[in-house]
Amino acid sequence: DIRSGRPYLMNLNEDFSLQGTLTYVIPDDGSALSFGTDESNNKLLEGLGVLEKMCTVAEAGGKITLRVVGMDELSPACQEDNPDGPRVLVNDEQVPPSTSRRLENND
Repeated sequence: DIRSGRPYLMNLNEDFSLQGTLTYVIPDDGSALSFGTDESNNKLLEGLGVLEKMCTVAEAGGKITLRVVGMDELSPACQEDNPDGPRVLVNDEQVPPSTSRRLENND
């Protein structure tokens, strides 16, 4: 619940009626949110361009970090179908596979 004061991720959309329909509170127990189509993720996403594993988001020491999964974390079939790996954007900039990025307020 975003009223808890915990950091969270929320979707933005050009269609105002769809904005804010997906909200994910960052856990405070050190565990990560993991996103993708595979059931091993704790946040399942489906849609065009969504791979079996996309990224994780976690908090440590008051800092929020996004980590895009590496090619070695994808199945051989997924690697073959998606040779560039997961496409994850922060503020319209792609975060390359196997890369971590600190998230700030309003990213």
